[in-house]
Order: sequence, then structure tokens, then C-alpha cells
Amino acid sequence: MDYQKKDGTFEKKYGEKAKRFVDMTNFSGISSALGKDTLWRQYDMTYKWSDKQRELLGGGNRLALAGRFAGEKVKEFLVISKYKEEYRQEIIRQNLEKPGLNRPTSGAGFEKLWEEYGKSNYQNKIAREWDKLQGKDPAKGYDHKADKTEHLIGLYQKALKARIWVELAMRNPLLVAHSLKVDMPLVGIKGTKKMKLHNLLVQDILGIPPEDTKYGEKWGRAVDKASPSREQKQYMIDVLALEGDLAAVRERAINGGKDLTERDFDDIIKDGTRLRHAKEYWQKVRQIIIGTENITEAQNLYEKFGLNLINGQDYSWDYEKIHDIDAIVNNIATGGKMVDLRDQDGNPLPVGNMLKKAVEMEMEWILGTDDMAFNRMDLLNLGSRQLLRRGGDIAAHEAGGNGVAKLLMD
Repeated sequence: MDYQKKDGTFEKKYGEKAKRFVDMTNFSGISSALGKDTLWRQYDMTYKWSDKQRELLGGGNRLALAGRFAGEKVKEFLVISKYKEEYRQEIIRQNLEKPGLNRPTSGAGFEKLWEEYGKSNYQNKIAREWDKLQGKDPAKGYDHKADKTEHLIGLYQKALKARIWVELAMRNPLLVAHSLKVDMPLVGIKGTKKMKLHNLLVQDILGIPPEDTKYGEKWGRAVDKASPSREQKQYMIDVLALEGDLAAVRERAINGGKDLTERDFDDIIKDGTRLRHAKEYWQKVRQIIIGTENITEAQNLYEKFGLNLINGQDYSWDYEKIHDIDAIVNNIATGGKMVDLRDQDGNPLPVGNMLKKAVEMEMEWILGTDDMAFNRMDLLNLGSRQLLRRGGDIAAHEAGGNGVAKLLMD
């Protein structure tokens, strides 16, 4: 069957976004503690957080929530800001009428007045206008003329995703390399197959062929799930050391809420060879995403995307730049420097920029929570929605899987 072939036949025949029916019934997407379609926990505990504070969620969570965050900003840009300004003008008018009143018209003081009094006064108008912009009408249904609003939300979402992927390259290269796949030439025959970027980096940096991390040896044959040979045990030690070092340095980014630097690697990894391997891994992931070895380019890209940090807490959300996000991402994808990895025979395997591919990738699940600052989250203080309650979902997964299997068999 086409989906069992590992040479890309399924994608070529049915399209990149085609899925098997059984893959579309992904119960973990909605019925799990951290499924991509059941994100109210992450959203509830970060409600009203600033853009910078939300970085504590990590890259995977924010990619899954990017559409919701983008919708918030577009709503604020198109609707809320208008009524907030109307309320501000009313406060200014009252201050002029009553000398000595001096109610705040900017800063935290005004925001408090807005949250406590202004928003509730305008909330019905805001809701109606936002519904109209989205094409929602209680009598007429959906109006397709509202596609402009949907398109604008899409641009904001794409800009945010672009920033998050650059952040991931700078802070958590393991997640990037485990999430993206590269076309790798087949051995002995023509054609290519999809392989994780991580496997190719391990091959390039540590010299470990991908097949040696998958198949054991027994009776002179390759055996799946067999005990590893002595050589393969050493391979495992080397790979775990590399991943462990990258994970250790990643903690600096999580706790500091910052992009990594060469100094972070130097401070944490003391073995010279392992330090070189970790830096090389990070450097190649950075180059594949941001298009250059220059570490400072990440900050330049945040500004190009219209999402640079402006006051230590909020992104600029610059409409003029976000409006051109498609062209910006395309330019990075086509103008980025190629990265030379190695194939199984030691020949150069050039890999182009993958930012565009990453931004447009359709997530089937949260890509990872290893860079989520759990120590800063109130996951256990969500009452009936707290994390441990979801242990009961295991039964739902089993029942759902068995039910689908029965339908397919019948």
C-alpha cells in the first residue's frame, strides 16, 4: 500500500496534506492533557499575559496557539482600540469639564479604568462589530465578504509563527531538528525518502548512519528491535550525550527567557569534544532556519517580522511589516545560505533554508513541551481543569481506538 512506502509515494500521489483516515481520527489531538486541539489549560493560565510572558509556554504550545493569539491582536487592532480611544476621549472631556479631576488618560491608570468600567460599557458593541468583521450574522449565517479579516488574522499568525521558529532555532534546536524532515537520497537505488533533520545532523556530526540507530544485528542479519551491538551501544551513548548537552543549555533559555549565546554553551559543557559537537548542531539548525551563521540575525528577523520586543513585555505587532510577511519569509527561504550535511557515503548533502516549510507546516500534535517553563505555570491550580484529571483520558483513547478499528474492519 502507498502509505507503507517510505520513498514519498503517498505524498506524491495524494498531495502533501493527504492523510490516512485512521490518522485523521487522532484522539490525542483533542482528548489529552496537552493535545493541540484542547489548549484551554495553556490559554487559561496565560490569559492577559504579555507577549514576553507567553514565551514561558515554549515554542510548541505557542505554535499551536498562534491562531488564537493572532485573532486577539487583530480584534484589538480593528475593534477594541477604536472603543478604547472613544473612552479615553470621554475621560479627557470630563477632566476638562471638572478642573482638578485629573483622571488618568494613559498608562496603567487608564488601563485600570478601561478594564473596570470602559470595557463593560462597550462590550456589546465590540462583540457585534467583531462578529460582523468575521462574517457572523445570527440571521444570515456566514458572509464570505469577511475573508479579508480571516486573511489578516492569517498574516498575523504567520508572522508570529515565523518569530517562534526563529526563537526555537536560537533556544531549542532539538525541537526544530526533530520536527523537520529532509529529502535524503536512497542508498543503492534512485529516489529520496523523508528523514528527520536530527538523524542527518547526528550522521554529519557524530558519523552515525541512521540505520544503525534503528536496526540491531543478529545471526549476520539486520533485526528490528534487537539488542544493540557493542558499537551501537557506544552510538547510543554519543547521541544521548549530545542531546543531553543541548537540553542542559536549553535550560538557560527557558529560565532566562532569552536566546542562547556561545557563552551559554561554554559555561555548561566542559568536555571539549562534546562542546564542539553541541555548538555545531546548534549552528547548523540556526543556519537552516535564519539563513546565516550570524547569531545577531535573529533579533533583526524579529524586527523584520514586525514582532520585535518594544517595552520589555510586548511585541510591536507592526501592521506595515506583518502585511508583507509572505514576501519576507519567501526572501529568507530563497536567500538563505545552504547548509552542507553528509549523506551515508560521506558526500555533501546540501540543505536549503527551511523557515518557510516550518511556518507552513500543518501540526498534527504539539511538537514538544520540553521548553515549557512548568515551574512557572499554575497547571495544578486550575480546579476541575487541572492536569492530573486528564489521566482518565487513557480510557477514552482505548475506547476510541477500538471503536475506529471495529468500523474499519466492518
